[in-house]
Amino acid sequence: MPAYLIIKQTYDIGLFPAVPMLVSYDLPVRAEYWKNLGDKGNYLSYIVYYHPTMQLTARGEAFRKAYQGQFKEEPVYGAFHAYIQIVLLADALNAAKSDKGAALVKALSDNTFEGWNGTISSRVARVPTGNSGVLPCCLPNTPGRSSHLPT
Repeated sequence: MPAYLIIKQTYDIGLFPAVPMLVSYDLPVRAEYWKNLGDKGNYLSYIVYYHPTMQLTARGEAFRKAYQGQFKEEPVYGAFHAYIQIVLLADALNAAKSDKGAALVKALSDNTFEGWNGTISSRVARVPTGNSGVLPCCLPNTPGRSSHLPT
């Protein structure tokens, strides 16, 4: 993986960790990160969307256990996110009792859904699409934070 090579090379020339390095995803939570980098991986900063000790919904915990059972490691944020996008679509199809676009937009707008780390709700944002259509915007509810689009 190129990220490992970049980290190793910057370490080998003395640039890292003297100069801070930020990775835009949770690469260091994976066992392969430490297997590839060892101590050279210390002091890397990374953006955290998930931590194995954070509270999950029942759906999130079920996914986590299934993932660990199959892959023998903690899932990363991208795995949770990919899973919940598919499940959200299935939930919306069930709520709409239809696969028609307008019915799905209405179901997404009118309902709340269980995500992996909280409740997902949405409202329809009117966005120019060239045919005066609308696009649903689904945002997670997180305690203490607004879960809607700015008006």
